[in-house]
Amino acid sequence: MIIFRIYKLITKIIRPLMYPIFLYRLFKNKEEKGKYAERRGLSSKVRPNGSLFWIHAASVGEALSSIPLIEELKKLSPKIKIIITTGTKTSKEVIIKKNIDGVIHQYAPWDVESFCSNFLNFWQPDIAIFLESEIWPNLLNETNNKSIPICLINARITDRTFKNWLKFPKIIKYLLSFFSIIIAQDEFSKAKLEKLGAKNISVYGNLKNDSKKLLYDIEGLKKYDDFFREKDVLVLASTHEGEEINIVNKFKDSGLLSSNFLSPGIESESDFAFFIFLFISSAVSFKFILEKSDSSDLLIFFVPSLKLITLEIFLGINGSGNGKKSLHLKSLLNF
Repeated sequence: MIIFRIYKLITKIIRPLMYPIFLYRLFKNKEEKGKYAERRGLSSKVRPNGSLFWIHAASVGEALSSIPLIEELKKLSPKIKIIITTGTKTSKEVIIKKNIDGVIHQYAPWDVESFCSNFLNFWQPDIAIFLESEIWPNLLNETNNKSIPICLINARITDRTFKNWLKFPKIIKYLLSFFSIIIAQDEFSKAKLEKLGAKNISVYGNLKNDSKKLLYDIEGLKKYDDFFREKDVLVLASTHEGEEINIVNKFKDSGLLSSNFLSPGIESESDFAFFIFLFISSAVSFKFILEKSDSSDLLIFFVPSLKLITLEIFLGINGSGNGKKSLHLKSLLNF
């Protein structure tokens, strides 16, 4: 297939640039120091004896989806060994924090043919499970070449991705043919995947719905219920670096907000009609919130790194919809 061959050639040509790219991403705090070898598919770890399941979860969302799957697999076979690959530092933290026995984490190899071969030759997984929408041509092709069964679980496909793949109908049909089974999140994703040429598709639902519910302090929720009931609440969860200031600027341009805003550790004028919380530390307390925002009509919560949040009451309030307006621009299911 010509397009696929061109893709393989391009990834071979740019392979010498991978280390400079890694250094740049390291500078941007998107990579972990000392982990370039893992991006090349190499490992300092030891492959466990026996059968090995490989689960690939690209980012935080996929990592969260993998947890109930891993827990159920361990229930069915406690001795099973699992290697899970992720593509981001935060998704690694999700897995490491769970500390599940028999689960090994490694960063996913970049989609260069030799890097993918390194990974597969070392770990020799008995089955590969890809989550959601992870379709990397070289990685899939090399896995298929080694006769490793491949599953796509919790599969979803956005309208944008669907339209993009429609431009390359032959190659996406070819790549989707590698999957022995596809389990979609919903009927819409199933229909799109079928139009792209996928076979053996069933619908289960979203794996995140099988995650354990978060606990929060009910008494604490009642204590602050009246306070939040009188406020407009805007929550932007799981924001990425740079998005917060862009969003604030959009609000300013619209005339909805003045130039004043406050975040922990930053001084601001006392006369303001809104309040912005940028969670840069887990040390933020509700006492601080109450003292600083009592006169504000609108509370805006930015939560760029969800791992920083230790306020179960805060989670409970925003999940209960008790506020006059509880606006979630990014799904709080990520919690």
